Amino acid sequence: MDGPTLSPHQVKVFLAFKAHPLAWYTNLEIAALSGVAHRTARLHTARLATAGVLDQEQVFPGYRFRLAAKPTKPAQDCAKRLERAAQVFGL
Repeated sequence: MDGPTLSPHQVKVFLAFKAHPLAWYTNLEIAALSGVAHRTARLHTARLATAGVLDQEQVFPGYRFRLAAKPTKPAQDCAKRLERAAQVFGL
């Protein structure tokens, strides 16, 4: 995950996936679930996928994301950091 700080929007996107860990979502669906703008959801799903927190599949007409089925150790550490940030933000 790039940058040392986490935003409330990034945490909201993560929590939306955590609430439904097996489901695959589009960025538009995640935006609706997390209450952030579509562009914001797209930014954060890309970052979370790069960090290994999310699995990503390219299917028509775009990408789908879900929580990583087998996250790496760095991805697990990132998820723990997001969970702690959720507590700090009161989410």
